[in-house]
Amino acid sequence: MSDRDRRRAKRQGLPGRWWALAAIVTGWLCALYALLVMVAAVGPVVGLAVLFDHMK
Repeated sequence: MSDRDRRRAKRQGLPGRWWALAAIVTGWLCALYALLVMVAAVGPVVGLAVLFDHMK
């Protein structure tokens, strides 16, 4: 549900506005978590590659 849909729901007094907001916030938190997991997984590999490259 987009922000436009949320505004329309507010204007028309439709139920579920807060669920829509919760879904949007949850989606952004999941995206942030996925980014952090990716950095945590790729970071050590890149760090080790740089370390071994400098050892040559």
